[in-house]
Amino acid sequence: MPDAEGVIEAGFVAALAAYAPGVTFYGARVYTLDVPEGPTLPYVLITYFGGGDRNLQPTRMIAPRFLVECVSEKLSVARTGAGHIETALTGVALTLTGWNWMYTYRRDGFQRVERDKGVVCYRRGAFFETGASQL
Repeated sequence: MPDAEGVIEAGFVAALAAYAPGVTFYGARVYTLDVPEGPTLPYVLITYFGGGDRNLQPTRMIAPRFLVECVSEKLSVARTGAGHIETALTGVALTLTGWNWMYTYRRDGFQRVERDKGVVCYRRGAFFETGASQL
């Protein structure tokens, strides 16, 4: 069985792929942790950020947080992508193999600007927390 964070990460990928307006916008360019060299923009990047076991119940309960962001060379595009991410993930019941989904919510927004070899990239998104208990 994959680790709990990996199962939730796969649930996020599936939810983003099921949200038609987002797919029209970012296509299949949804990556986890690493992005291929020279990616087409815009794309979505999902990164496990922190959190985990809550140890509040006899069964295992987790609440990991992920940074989910849209990356683009234009701020307006990154903002639109972040809106698609928020709509696709907030309150959506994720299918989590081996786990009972409890909630997903947006915790905090995120924005960063990077410059690489004269190219500006805008990164905009949010931290999402998902709660689940083991079946």
